[in-house]
Amino acid sequence: MEKAVNKQAMVQNLAFKGKSYEKYGLKFWGITMEHYEDWNLCKNVWLSRQSTFPVSYIMMPFLDAVFAMDMDMISITGKPGGYLYQIMYGLGLALGLNENCVRDKYIFPDIDEEARTLKSICVYQEEYDSFVEINADMFNDIREIIVWMQGEEMPDESLNDDLLEAERDLAERDAPKLKADLLDLESSVALAYHTRTLEIMKWTIIEFEYARRAIDRDKKYLICGIGSTNGCKWEKGNPNPSWCFDREQTESGALISQNQFGESKK
Repeated sequence: MEKAVNKQAMVQNLAFKGKSYEKYGLKFWGITMEHYEDWNLCKNVWLSRQSTFPVSYIMMPFLDAVFAMDMDMISITGKPGGYLYQIMYGLGLALGLNENCVRDKYIFPDIDEEARTLKSICVYQEEYDSFVEINADMFNDIREIIVWMQGEEMPDESLNDDLLEAERDLAERDAPKLKADLLDLESSVALAYHTRTLEIMKWTIIEFEYARRAIDRDKKYLICGIGSTNGCKWEKGNPNPSWCFDREQTESGALISQNQFGESKK
């Protein structure tokens, strides 16, 4: 675990500095805010918990499972689910390729048509006029790197699905509906950092996300501090005791593993 944490910190540090991380002869970068919406469109697949897939896909390597779901969707509806496309598009963004990289065949799947299986994802390197073939095992490493470089965490496959859904329902039940607009979000961060919104567009997503979280944490710390001064009490203590760090969340029932959940029901 410590080794994984150190690797994550190192990868994210490179993304913050605008440097690449090289793996399997490919250079991966932190995606810039120019492509924030593009990453958001495909990151749901990248951050999918495989334990939530239909049973027949759970034991497959992640990349093979995504491809198999697409193929089965074609059999049922005549159209793919778009899962593999989102994987390839996200890969292209992290490699610094343009938005047409999949359409222009800089990234494409190598498929065994007879067996209806995915052999690899091929990436054309124009600089070397050569291809890198990414198989399912290689993709597991690459997925981790790309997710980290955008300031995200790899999904925890051990968490209990039912409790996670219940927690989301509780959080959303009384939450106001917001009109989400990227320009408003970027402008708000720009205002807090006393810079122009155009400058924010040059940031990497990981830099932007950490800045947004810092603003959010600071405002919550201030509000809770005012509340404490006026005698406000919380059942489990101040939920925002620091302007620098988030409070560790260990109380949520949704954070127990599937095995623990099963034991608690006996």
